[in-house]
Amino acid sequence: MTRLTMAVSTGISDELICSICLDTFNTPILLPCAHTFCKQCLVNVNERSKLRRQQSAPSDGAKSDQIIACPHCRLEVKLGPDGVNGLPRNTSLANIILSMEEDKRARNVVCEVCDYDPARQASKICADCSVTYCAQCFRQLHPMRGAFKYHVIKDPKSSYPVQRCLSPLFDLRSARVTPSRDGYGTDTESGDEGGAVASQDRLEKLRRQIKSKRKELNGVMKTVQSLLKTIEEETEERMREIRSVCGQINECVGEKEASLLTTVSQQRHEAVKQCLNLSSEVKAQTLSLDLLEDQVNDVISVTAVHSGTDVSNVS
Repeated sequence: MTRLTMAVSTGISDELICSICLDTFNTPILLPCAHTFCKQCLVNVNERSKLRRQQSAPSDGAKSDQIIACPHCRLEVKLGPDGVNGLPRNTSLANIILSMEEDKRARNVVCEVCDYDPARQASKICADCSVTYCAQCFRQLHPMRGAFKYHVIKDPKSSYPVQRCLSPLFDLRSARVTPSRDGYGTDTESGDEGGAVASQDRLEKLRRQIKSKRKELNGVMKTVQSLLKTIEEETEERMREIRSVCGQINECVGEKEASLLTTVSQQRHEAVKQCLNLSSEVKAQTLSLDLLEDQVNDVISVTAVHSGTDVSNVS
């Protein structure tokens, strides 16, 4: 794993952990509120929620089965026919996790020259030879003397050297060569003053390169952190815009609903008024007919008396 990858991994490690199962995301699902959870975790949450709703309100179970609340912010999300399986996958996060897992597997480096089957775990890598060695093969095939004494030795799990071929060793402060031991404990005499100065210059150059590389990586890390911050800010801004637009839509729908309800209410009022007027008119005409009928009956009675006709026989 490179220093950049290690830094980024450390910086965003919390973002790769599901807050429900507290493990690395497995099939991460992205909810509309921008929170991410494992697919199976959401399935479990949904099943438990459905069970609680059915126990508390059995009649509302079918309708509430289509809704899941975000375990973090409690925003309710409407599920489609496929339920949790229909929610979108957080492919970016899944790719990051896959890349880190592949990088982790790549760190399990084995010895390239080992006669054992399977090969033993590599403990060193020579930057000059570009070969990985186990401890035994390194001692046998890459002694830290002769042509190999200035080779740069690294830990295979890191991009930075953890050991440098230090033969001869010297005091950097005084540039004075001192007696030293080689990689296998054999006493050696230091070289001349010119060789010490050359070695010192080489080490100083390497130190400057390390500082320069560290500065470059720090800049990259700041860029990554800035990018993560920008992503969060842009996501929040988009969510605010969506809420604003939805609020305006709901307001327009509410106004239209009120207008339609008012129109229907007025129409009902007019229809009822017309019916009442017609009813009153019918009652008035019925009353007039009753009065007219009474008058006709009176006239018939009077006429019958004068003519001597039996009123009872008048039909």
